[in-house]
Amino acid sequence: MQPLLYHLYSGQLFFSAAILMVAIAAASLVGLLEGRPALRSVCSVIAMASIPAAALSGTPMPAPRAALLLGATLPFALFGIAAPPRRRTLLAAIAMAATIAGVAAESRWHLPVTPLSKPRRIIVVGDSLSSGGFGESQPWPQIVASQVGAELQNLALAGETASSAIQNQLPDIPPSRAGDCVVIAIGGNDMLDRLPPGGFESALAQILEASVAGGQRNVVILELPIVPGEWRYGTIQRRLATRHAATLIPKRLLAGVLLDPANTYDGLHPTQRGHARIASEIRAALRW
Repeated sequence: MQPLLYHLYSGQLFFSAAILMVAIAAASLVGLLEGRPALRSVCSVIAMASIPAAALSGTPMPAPRAALLLGATLPFALFGIAAPPRRRTLLAAIAMAATIAGVAAESRWHLPVTPLSKPRRIIVVGDSLSSGGFGESQPWPQIVASQVGAELQNLALAGETASSAIQNQLPDIPPSRAGDCVVIAIGGNDMLDRLPPGGFESALAQILEASVAGGQRNVVILELPIVPGEWRYGTIQRRLATRHAATLIPKRLLAGVLLDPANTYDGLHPTQRGHARIASEIRAALRW
């Protein structure tokens, strides 16, 4: 695995940046920077660097929350550290409180998911990450189904976007029955091709509506490791997963697999080892 890239694409960079901001704000509040102009300058540079670092982390934070967090931390980083005591205390307290609140809100998406009962049938909606066809003998859906003793209907097709999956995969989703689990692993091509996020949201909503129809299925979404600048895709996944009571497996799963050169042919399409790793990680996440 490439540790620095994993730190970025798993979202851990956001927490590292937050720790730096909180530590500097705390040091300022308790007076550790008093009478130390050189240290204050270093802390100011670090605090300023933590803000773009958090942004680069690909954390899909809703725009209003991101704006509030930026508005609370930027003034402190820019001129709060060297400000007179009363102003410095106020700005440091605001920056610390806002950062801690941001960490608390983001942390829920990184916690282990609620275990699901073992499925009797697995239905996969996805793209080349799930379809295979790149030299491996068994793609991960086949491995998971075999290991848990479930029937498999792998609808995934190489090159699919969320919109094309509506045409090519949605009609083949079978009627709901007890013991079903639909795994949705779609959206990577939408993000990499920079297709309009609004179209992705509409299509993913339709896929989820079809997946939960009948009320007897568990629905699982694999969260995308977000390319910097494409945060809206992650925000959409999280919002729709919440709306439809779907289980969202944190993006660190795919990031950890795809960033290991031994797991892919080209940095994206899994080798047999990569498929086996995805299968293992999904089973561990869902306690299957």
